[in-house]
Amino acid sequence: IPTGAWNMRAGISSEEVLDAARKAEEAGIDGLFAGDHVTFYGNGNDGLVNLAAVATVTERAKLMTSVYLLALRHPTPVALQCAMIDQLSNGRLILGVGIGGEDKNEWLACGIDPRTRARRTDEALQILRSLWTQEETTFEGKYFQLKDAYCRPRPVQKPYPPIWIAGDSPPTRDLMVEHGDCWFMYSKAPEIVGDLIEKRIEALEAIDTNKAALERERIFFTIDLRSNSLIVSASDENFEELVELVRQLDIKPAQVFDLIRLVPCDRLAAANIKDKIDELWQRKADLRSEVELPTDTPVIAVDERSNTLVIASSLEDYDEIKELVAQLESRPMIDDIQLYKLMHADAGVLQVMLDELFQGVQSASEAFTPPTIIADKRANTLIIAGPRDALEKAADIVARLDVKAGPMTAVLEVYSLTYA
Repeated sequence: IPTGAWNMRAGISSEEVLDAARKAEEAGIDGLFAGDHVTFYGNGNDGLVNLAAVATVTERAKLMTSVYLLALRHPTPVALQCAMIDQLSNGRLILGVGIGGEDKNEWLACGIDPRTRARRTDEALQILRSLWTQEETTFEGKYFQLKDAYCRPRPVQKPYPPIWIAGDSPPTRDLMVEHGDCWFMYSKAPEIVGDLIEKRIEALEAIDTNKAALERERIFFTIDLRSNSLIVSASDENFEELVELVRQLDIKPAQVFDLIRLVPCDRLAAANIKDKIDELWQRKADLRSEVELPTDTPVIAVDERSNTLVIASSLEDYDEIKELVAQLESRPMIDDIQLYKLMHADAGVLQVMLDELFQGVQSASEAFTPPTIIADKRANTLIIAGPRDALEKAADIVARLDVKAGPMTAVLEVYSLTYA
């Protein structure tokens, strides 16, 4: 039914949305659902506006946002919009709320740090419930502040329209406990484990493993939502490895772990990369804690048989890790990877200088393979990977330049000597 999302990219017109709503109700369907995004990879669909229109052509079906990105808006106008839709529909609104986050640019386009979306949603839900039930609302939060605010008209439903919380991350579960009348979710756990097993099988097929051994790698895997449990049927070896993987990933984050994702490695050893990523993100956490910002470090497990990183993290951290691995995997001749946590020099400036230096060395000696140098500006750290001789040269130069004077005062030139 097109009311699930007014997908203008697919050529669905407004009249098709309303016509589908009429036909759905005539067919006896109990509820109509509208998605919501401000600019999801460039396209938007306002869930409340969609439902307001649908309310005018239906009489019985429940109308639900699935799901509304509340943290992208100020809660006061949202409270009024929801109340008016509930009035227009004679008490049929269900407010489904999620924290989103898949498209980081959607949040940035609204001037909002995506890392704050769970806490913003919590504050906004507190305000909505107060505006719908109290004569006036005063609220002093980190993101929203109100003094003597009112909401008129009120919703038809008492005390207010049902609030359904969507998602399976720890922050959304906390929102459900505090604010939700119902929890609805989907889990990608079976998909993640299925992908991991497929990668194992691909690795075995590449070395011509016999069919019986391949079949032993396959597992049956599903979830029980009520008990929040995994149901697994597998060989003893696979079962033990899966239990250990879950044990490593099943921790409570400080902020938001959106989903668990895989980053397969083709050329480099996943276990070695994991250690470097752990060290790098711990450096970021240490720097954030110095200014009393909440800290989250990704939880990373390694499946060595498929040479895959299994990452539980925020979407932002996952994107950074994936890009870092892609850069390292794309470069030849990597004997080792080193991190340099700079104390004085600027990582971005030093990266440019070292790149220019090693390009000069390569032009003077075809036998020399320059290292790959990546600057992580949040951690003010250089990630340098390459042949051992290049790493030794890089280590010596970094040690000389990471001083209080810093690289801003240094000039590097390469001179090809003929006799000296």
